[in-house]
Amino acid sequence: MKRKTTRETALERRLRGQAGAAARLSLLASSAGYALRISMLASLAVLIGSLVMDGKTGLWITVAALASTAGFLTLQFVAARSTRQAERDVAKQVAGIYRDFLQNRTPSTVHDYGTGDLISRISRHPSAIASGVITVKNARSLMAAGPLIAAAFIFFFSPLAAGLLIASLPVMIVFFILVGGLTKSRAERQEAALSRLSGMFGDRIRCLPTIAANHDIDGQAGMIGAALEDHRRVSMDVLKVAFLNSAVLDFFSSLSIAMLAIFFGLGHLGLVHIPGFSGLPLGSSLAVLMLAPEFFNPLRRYAELYHAAAEGKAALAALADIEETPLAEEMRTPAKGLHDPIGWRNLVLPHVGIIPDDTLPRAGLVIISGASGSGKTTLLQALAGIEPQTAGQVFLPEGAGSSSRQASRQAWSSSDVFLTAPMIDDLRRNRPALFLGDPRFIESGIEPETLSGGQRMRLSLAAALGSDAHILFIDEPTAKLDPACASRIRNTLKAEARHRLLVVASHDPALIAAADKVVSFDRRLKEVAS
Repeated sequence: MKRKTTRETALERRLRGQAGAAARLSLLASSAGYALRISMLASLAVLIGSLVMDGKTGLWITVAALASTAGFLTLQFVAARSTRQAERDVAKQVAGIYRDFLQNRTPSTVHDYGTGDLISRISRHPSAIASGVITVKNARSLMAAGPLIAAAFIFFFSPLAAGLLIASLPVMIVFFILVGGLTKSRAERQEAALSRLSGMFGDRIRCLPTIAANHDIDGQAGMIGAALEDHRRVSMDVLKVAFLNSAVLDFFSSLSIAMLAIFFGLGHLGLVHIPGFSGLPLGSSLAVLMLAPEFFNPLRRYAELYHAAAEGKAALAALADIEETPLAEEMRTPAKGLHDPIGWRNLVLPHVGIIPDDTLPRAGLVIISGASGSGKTTLLQALAGIEPQTAGQVFLPEGAGSSSRQASRQAWSSSDVFLTAPMIDDLRRNRPALFLGDPRFIESGIEPETLSGGQRMRLSLAAALGSDAHILFIDEPTAKLDPACASRIRNTLKAEARHRLLVVASHDPALIAAADKVVSFDRRLKEVAS
């Protein structure tokens, strides 16, 4: 637990530090603005007292009131702008950490988190952590210094009143500590419940055709409803604690201010002589009463952010776990010389077993064939470095490792691809031959979610063929296509194979017949020389 807290604190400091000048300016402007607000209220109180008692005001107090008001408004504007900028900077850093996670971990590692859970995290955590690192941090710092600043101003008018307010602080601090632990544990349960709900919902959406085919929609809806009810319950628990915290704070602050008002009122009426409260000018008494709420205002502000603080801490802990996920290791070995063989040796794949040693040409069309579920895609992913092998070595030309994968020295193509409307338009224009005869691709601005699996495959293939990659790994390029489209894809692949290596997983007989080399899966893997 201590290690986790230290890890999260270090991450918070790093995020805030990388926000740079905006974060520092936000804290400085917030603190200075609070001090000027106190000065403004004190000046206005003395100004009003002078007008009521003497019918006139001194020049110095008028200038002080105007100057502090102008300074307060200016710093409020600066604090708001710098806080927004700092939060944007932190949110970008958090999004960058998630982007790095998606780019540099294996698909199986990413899949372990669940699609729905990751989407929920990526959509919520940048803003939640930014608020926790900047806004909540500023409020926490002001909560520590603000009451002391207000007490110093109040001490100038009435030392006894300042002492009375300071004496009420220990009770509030103890309560904050007690409620803080309770809120943290409940916020973590809320984050876990939301992660379960998001993952469950994403999985059900992805498997909706299967669920419908098995007539289990009502059953799955009931499971999602139960998860939703669990999330509602733990969310209400967090809100109950937050409301309790605010209620207790308001009670103690109202009680303290009421006591001051009674003492000052009795003193001014001459009914009771109370040292420190009797005999004060009206302006001084009014200043204390106007500043007393400001003494508690930083505490109240932090209490308002308590739920945001708890959510930010839970999100920060989840982000720290994401950041500590091991990077994907390069399991392949570069074949440095032009005559060094490329292929695999002593290869063992998860859920497939031992793969007999084999070599691949430097260019040409290599087909990995076999029945569905035989392991074609698993071997293809191992060769591409997407999924690690259990044991053995994969040899590819130098420059096709993980670092160069990001530099587009190899390309992967499958129907499971992320696309946007502008990307679709660019691919359609750059590789028009792949989309002949399909009326969907005549129009522009196609919505990605309306595309079929075959259409997505052709777009993915167009992106891979349009790259300068030396090796293309392609998964089932002619599946789900009509004969005319499949024929165009075969011709395109044969043409591309003249000057680079294409490794294709397929059970298309016509494509297998056109291959330069075929690696076939049956009950055991064997090579069929063409």
